Amino acid sequence: LPKFQKDQEIEVPYTGEAGDKIIETDDPVLAGLCDENGNLLDGSGKVDLNNLGGSGNSGGGSTTTPDSDDDDNDSGSTQTPGNDADDDDKDDDVDNTAAMKADQSGTKVRLMTQNLRKGNDADDAKNPNTAAANRIYRFEKLVNKYDPDIIAAQECDSFWVENLPQVFGQTYTMSHKYRESSGSNEACVILYKTEKYKQLAKGHFWLSETPNQAMPAGFGQSYPRLAHWVKLEDKATGDKLLVFSTHFGFGYTKDQMAYIRGLFAQVCKQHTDAYPFIMGDYNFSYDSENHAVLNDGKDLLNTLDIAKEMTEDGHCELGDIRRGTNNAFEHVDGNNMIDFIFTQPRNRIAVDYYTILYDLIAVDEKSILEGFVSDHFAVLSDVRINTDISYEKYYKKD
Repeated sequence: LPKFQKDQEIEVPYTGEAGDKIIETDDPVLAGLCDENGNLLDGSGKVDLNNLGGSGNSGGGSTTTPDSDDDDNDSGSTQTPGNDADDDDKDDDVDNTAAMKADQSGTKVRLMTQNLRKGNDADDAKNPNTAAANRIYRFEKLVNKYDPDIIAAQECDSFWVENLPQVFGQTYTMSHKYRESSGSNEACVILYKTEKYKQLAKGHFWLSETPNQAMPAGFGQSYPRLAHWVKLEDKATGDKLLVFSTHFGFGYTKDQMAYIRGLFAQVCKQHTDAYPFIMGDYNFSYDSENHAVLNDGKDLLNTLDIAKEMTEDGHCELGDIRRGTNNAFEHVDGNNMIDFIFTQPRNRIAVDYYTILYDLIAVDEKSILEGFVSDHFAVLSDVRINTDISYEKYYKKD
């Protein structure tokens, strides 16, 4: 019987007989190819490791799969929510415009992503507008005003990791992962409402040729870059979400971006019973080539695109996005939009609202003058998952 060890090079495509066992593996994707007894699920007996997790992973040779730190060994489901093939009892009319206008079905989720800018910067601390000791209370006020269910935060050094739980108390539960760089150790953070969600699993991977290890930093980056994720269950409805917080580097080639897209797709494939939302600072603009590669419409799709099309048909409200998301601590006209919320093409996700938050915030009770939360503006979006009707028309990308 073939025995695959973690990080072992495997000839691809692996060809075996149905019923072959993969019985010694720490690799969650390989484990996901088998039933609980280790039997290959693919009746053809052939597994192409190059194509695991969608079209993004197109390189040759062996495939390394992101690790998972599951809290309860939740391995997902073979059924993908939000796809018409799995929802035969629901209305599958693609162009059901009238039904969409009246539709309020599904589980509502308010999402926010915010690059908080590192908190331990000595130069920032000299200026009351940029000092993290002030900005954290502006962030608290922003969160209290808009009341997101789930927040993805980036560039969170020890200042943020230590102080965010103190500020938000029991309202939000925090999960984080440091990128493990001695020169600049920042974390990707996820905050979710404690009363609303139960955490089922968590994990992380680095945006690298070796996604299961921090160093060396991948693709020529100065620092290792990563994605941290949690799998959540809505306590009231049982609907599941797969939420990522990520912070990309700079200057990826098209092939590297396609590889990174494949890493996200692989993790999503391991948890097909959950609706995925990949939030973060991508460090590329909306009209860039790298955005087009990541936003392929098969593995990943930008919810901003969905919001724009649904707004045109009167099913969504698109807020103010004219200044983009990168502000350098000043209000400027322009459209340097680099922070986004991606999902996978699913027919049962409706985007009701999408905006960028340009709030300048004062905290009078702490004598904190009006100013910025960060050198990035937050992105806020209201979505509904597991809707009764299909929104397929908005998930078709040419």
